[in-house]
Order: sequence, then structure tokens, then C-alpha cells
Amino acid sequence: LAKDDDVRNRIDDLVLLSTPAAKDGRTTTVVRSFFIEDATIRFVLKSGAQNDNGSITVTTCRRSVSDFESLASWLSTECTASWLPLHFNLPSPFLVPSRPSRAVLRDVQLRLDNFFRALLAHGTFSTHELVWEFFLVPELDSAMLTERSKRKAEARVDNLKDDFEPVLMDETQEVENFVAYAKDQIRGITQTTRKVIRAVNRHRMRCNDLFEAQSLAAAKASTLLFLPQSHIMAFERYTKALQPTEASPWTALYYNLHSVQSTSTAIQVALNRPAYLIGSMGQAQRSIERSMSSMSRSSRWTPNIGLFEDAKRSAASEAWERAGKARSELESLGCELRYTQQTVASELAVWQDEHVRAGRAMLRRFARETVVKEEARLEAMKRALREIRKTRLPGVS
Repeated sequence: LAKDDDVRNRIDDLVLLSTPAAKDGRTTTVVRSFFIEDATIRFVLKSGAQNDNGSITVTTCRRSVSDFESLASWLSTECTASWLPLHFNLPSPFLVPSRPSRAVLRDVQLRLDNFFRALLAHGTFSTHELVWEFFLVPELDSAMLTERSKRKAEARVDNLKDDFEPVLMDETQEVENFVAYAKDQIRGITQTTRKVIRAVNRHRMRCNDLFEAQSLAAAKASTLLFLPQSHIMAFERYTKALQPTEASPWTALYYNLHSVQSTSTAIQVALNRPAYLIGSMGQAQRSIERSMSSMSRSSRWTPNIGLFEDAKRSAASEAWERAGKARSELESLGCELRYTQQTVASELAVWQDEHVRAGRAMLRRFARETVVKEEARLEAMKRALREIRKTRLPGVS
């Protein structure tokens, strides 16, 4: 609601400072979102780090939804084996162009903020140059970053054989066992989180329904002529005490749980890649066996006549060439599988530690904010009761 830019910046800085810092002491969050005249939205992304002298250096960038989508695309191009949370199935606040929805805008802001927080806690992306450039560089050159990501992806593929030993076909069972166990554990977390999200959302809807019902009751009670004005005022104060707000602890808990579900779902998607690579390795192995079998049949059944010698050599050469290509493909897939296995395992370990730490912090914050909220509501109810006690109804002792 502030009109002055200095006031807005001060409020944004307060929002930034009220956000818990990461392990490295840096705080990064989406502090504000606003509408643009061309029917788009912008997000103010701030990052602050404390200096040795006690001051705080703050950087500010403005980003759009397409910027966040481009960031996810660049990261997925460079790191194909890494899990990447996707929060881009976003509603549009411009369903009614003349009156854009601020509630939807707030929802989009919180979802993208959780997406960026997940990147900052990621085992690979937390130190990735793209992520740091996203909140430190005011203007991004999309074409240049797209080209750079493609080149880095090509260089990674070229260096796989030098950096990783290929997984042999008889070793793929170990990878399959690891992936199956990891997917089973993550699936349990995802299903449990989804159940808790539904329960939290039901509670939020019931609180909204209670407030709406109380508002209707207060409106009708104000028309009762025999009630003193103090009782009507007390009823209105009690109604205001039940009003849900954007800063509700239940709302924060809902979005935090939604972020947990998104990250766990992204890990499940990443765990599907080893199975795909193993299937491709099986196809390459079968291609090698078919080529070798073709060479064996041609040498066994072709008569030793000069007329057939050229055809025999040509068939053997083609079969040998196909087998060589399949062997090269099998080796490349084995190196890719080794890289994928190590990447997924390391990121899964980091996510598990972060999941436990963030989960405990989330519950502590929820309990603390709930106590503060309920104490404020209790005080509002006490004020309503004091208003009632000022006046007694006629005939009531």
C-alpha cells in the first residue's frame, strides 16, 4: 500500500531481515510482488549478507515468472541427473483483467519463493553460478545464458568417459536395488505429506467458514433493537478476532508442506532416470548380441565360393561396425549411469539432512507463531467481554 519508493524499500528490508538465514548466514527471499500495466507481474528478490563490521549488504533484483521458468530450464539442461522442483503450474491473477486478484498474486509469490529456497538448499544448485547470478545480477541475458548452458551440457557429455568408470551390465542390479529402496522411502514421505496438506487445508477452510458464519451472525445481531450497543460492539470485536489473515501460521504451514511435497516429487522423477538408462543399456547389449550372431551365421552358412566372398566380407564388416557402435553406446550409457547414480545419491543425502532440519524448524516456527496468534485472539476476546460487562441488560441480575 505504500506509495513512496523509500518506504517500500524499507518495508522490503524488514521482510528480508525477518526471514531466517541460511547456513552460510545469507538471507534470500522474494519480499514483494506487484502488477505491471502490460498484464504481467514482477517479483522483488532481495538477498542480504552480514559484513565483518556488523552492517548488511543487500542486493535487489526484479524478476518475472518467465525468469524463474528460464532458470529451471537452464539448470535442467546443465544438470540432467539432478532433481529440480517445479512450481510453474501457477494460476493467473488476471482472470478478471479489470480487477487482478491480489490473493492469487500472493499465492504465486509464496510458491516461487519456496522454489528458490529449495534451490538454495539443493546439494548441487546451492553453489551453482546460475542460481547466484539470479539474485545478484540485476539484468540477465537470456540468449547468452541459454547458449552457455548448452555448451556446458555438451562439455559434460564429452567428459563423462574421462571422469567416470562405466557401470557394467552385471552391476546394474545394485543400482536398481538402490533406486527401488530410495523411491520407496521418498514415496512414503510424499504420500504422508499429501495427507497432512489436505488436513491443513481443511482446517484453513473451516476457519474461513467460521469467520464468514460469524460475520453473518454479527450482521444480523446488529439489527436486534433490544440489545445494547455495547453488546453489538462486543460481538463485532469477537468477529474480528476470528478473521483469518495472510500471516496465519496455518497458511505458512500449508505452503511449507507444499514445498516439501514438490521437492519429494521432484526426487522421485529424478530416480526414474537410472531405470531409463538401464533399459537403454539392455537394448545396446541386445544389439551387440544380434550383430555377433549375424556374423556367426554368415560365416557358417555362406559357401566358400569366390562369388560370395565379397558379400560375406561386406556383411561381416557391417555387423562388426554395428557391434562397435553398440559397444560405444553401451560404454557411454554406463558412464552416464555412474554419473547419475552418484549425483542422485549425494543429492538425496543432502536433501535428507536438510529435510530433517527444515522440518523441525518449520514445526517450531509454527508452534511459536500459533502461540502468539492465539494470545492476540485471547486478548481480543477479553476486550469483547469487558465491553459486555460495562452494561447489564434490564432485568438481569
